[in-house]
Amino acid sequence: MAARNMWVRQEYKPNKCKFEQPFELEITLVNSSGTKEGDEMKLTRKSRIKKLKLVQNYSALGSTVWDGSIVLAKMFDNRRLFSETYLRSCRVVELGAGCGLVGLYICLLGAKHTTLTDQTCCISLLEENVRFNIPKSDQARIRVKEYSWGDRVDNLTESGLFQLILAAEVLYSAEDSLLLAKSIPYLADEEARVFVSMGRNRGGEQSFVDVMKRQGWTIREVCYEVVLIAISAGICPIVKKRVKFPYWGVY
Repeated sequence: MAARNMWVRQEYKPNKCKFEQPFELEITLVNSSGTKEGDEMKLTRKSRIKKLKLVQNYSALGSTVWDGSIVLAKMFDNRRLFSETYLRSCRVVELGAGCGLVGLYICLLGAKHTTLTDQTCCISLLEENVRFNIPKSDQARIRVKEYSWGDRVDNLTESGLFQLILAAEVLYSAEDSLLLAKSIPYLADEEARVFVSMGRNRGGEQSFVDVMKRQGWTIREVCYEVVLIAISAGICPIVKKRVKFPYWGVY
């Protein structure tokens, strides 16, 4: 495990740095603009660095940043696989969002619309992190909703189903993982891609995988080259069998 990748391992930090202080993560934002020169259109790309700063709450359930959410967010920096055009076409939902790192990250990368969901205890923290990190001009593209796995999804899908479904470090128990797996089909459109990251919280992994397979989904593991960093957390994309698109470096 290369030393240069250790920055992502929250578990190596003392609790005060890991959980009691705001979590910070840099994101590279790219703006594209076109200008016409004669009969040709010239595309200009400018990049800038923005620092996400997330408030955490060590005393509350699911209100701190875990390793798997960092990895899942950074995976979308791979612009070859997740282009600006693709992200701008996606309605995204993050399930069990906690502090909201993954959803906030993909919103800033340009997703068409992002919904952050979690239980009631996390909603005020999610709303605070949205206000602090998303410019007012973009806040119409993101919302926070209370949602418990297994409940009806009407309040999440009134504007349509989702093309990207994301969850980080959520497979901690078999019972809850079953509810998560049974909820996903009601959220996914016909070409949805689902990414679930796992660090050490894997107690419900097998139950989740088994239910998803019975529902007709194919599960493959994303290789570290796709994630771009080598750490212990694994990321599994879950894809409906009937969807036809190439699996990119997925095992």
